Amino acid sequence: MSDYHATWPLWDDVGVKDPSEPDVSAELAARLDAWQESFEQGFHYEHGWRSAEQAAVYAEEGRELQRLLTAEIGRWVHVELDLWPINPEQD
Repeated sequence: MSDYHATWPLWDDVGVKDPSEPDVSAELAARLDAWQESFEQGFHYEHGWRSAEQAAVYAEEGRELQRLLTAEIGRWVHVELDLWPINPEQD
């Protein structure tokens, strides 16, 4: 999940994971960074998404990242996607 000023969009029960954990491919790490940045640039804490298109692209990429993460690390951990900026009722 993305969150305000998070350094990495991967979490565990304690909080944000260190970007070196889990060990994922460089391509996937770059996509995760870009996804977090798209949240930082596109979502405002008081006004929501700057556009419906940005929200849709963010959600679609989140689902794809979940699929890719599951393929890379899913045998060790459960990969769950939290799209709270899209579905506020998940909070």
